[in-house]
Amino acid sequence: MKRTLITTVTLNAALDKTYVLPRFALHTANRVGRMLVYPGGKGVNMARVVHQLGGDVLAAGFAAGWNGERLAAELDARGVKHRFVPACGESRLALTIIDEEAEREASSGAGLARAVTELIEPGHRVTPQQLEALLETVQELARQSYIVALCGSLPEGAPADTYAALVEAARAEGALVFVDSSGAALAASLGARPDLIKPNAPEAAGLLGAPVPSDEASAVALLRQLIGADDRGGLPAAGPQTSCPDPSASLSAGITATSDTARNAPKAGADGALSGGEDKPCLRPALPYAVLTLGADGALAASREDGLLRVRVPAVPARSAVGCGDAFFAGLALGFARGLPFPEALRLAAATGTAVSLQLEAGAADPADVQRLLKLVAVERLEG
Repeated sequence: MKRTLITTVTLNAALDKTYVLPRFALHTANRVGRMLVYPGGKGVNMARVVHQLGGDVLAAGFAAGWNGERLAAELDARGVKHRFVPACGESRLALTIIDEEAEREASSGAGLARAVTELIEPGHRVTPQQLEALLETVQELARQSYIVALCGSLPEGAPADTYAALVEAARAEGALVFVDSSGAALAASLGARPDLIKPNAPEAAGLLGAPVPSDEASAVALLRQLIGADDRGGLPAAGPQTSCPDPSASLSAGITATSDTARNAPKAGADGALSGGEDKPCLRPALPYAVLTLGADGALAASREDGLLRVRVPAVPARSAVGCGDAFFAGLALGFARGLPFPEALRLAAATGTAVSLQLEAGAADPADVQRLLKLVAVERLEG
């Protein structure tokens, strides 16, 4: 029987609150007109969206303290399966403040970003023993899963190569492994060769030490650099390419790399950029799929079977961009789980991410909006 379960793993989950104010002003008291409370963090948002679209999904990761208990209770209330490992301290609060006056201005072209302010706490911390418990949990869940999605930032106490070990553990159990992270955590995961990565443009630029793309041509160049395309734009062949060992890299005592791949993961500097040491560039392994999201400008993607793809999304009256990337990832994973070809999985991803932008609550997707937007998303192959 084919596996259908999508397991999301969020190491730094959150309890999200959205405050809607008539006008948000600094240096004074602000009265909230409307408040929303919901479970959050990248993988938790992803799990909620997959569930709303009828997919088989389970949210895993770390949760701590009262906020962690409330997070689990909110998932229960929404019918989302979960399995969290207890961590130390308190799971973080993530606050989103929406200024309705600025939002009205944004609708006339001033820019949605001015209407939204985010305040995100650092979150809980984890011990070596808790990391080991998470590794065992991921291994167990991977045996039942078609996809394991590793999402978001690492909590205090988790070494940068944690994702590399989790990638290998999940792949060893026969699951596809998708990664949506940034900085050193994403850099370290590449040595373990996940099946798909989905950085946004600033995350990819930071990873490669490149400027953030300002137009489509520079975004295409960034994606080609990310996947290790040759000078003619050709995609890398299957199989690992030259990687950059980091002899000093090691996991903490409570989580052990399952092979030399994780121990020799690409090295990232303090800014998260890849390096092979002594300022030598680090070649990325040849990944089966890579997606570069561009916000309201859609996405670029690459696979060995389909080459370079451009995803264009329709203009919509967006309420918030918070959680749209997580929803895109949810649609993408669901497309894979349903056996869609990669271009059609991208179409579902883009429609889902755009649908969530219509909502105030991150991780809230209306299936009717997704179906309507599917017809408006364009996926085209690029030359070269």
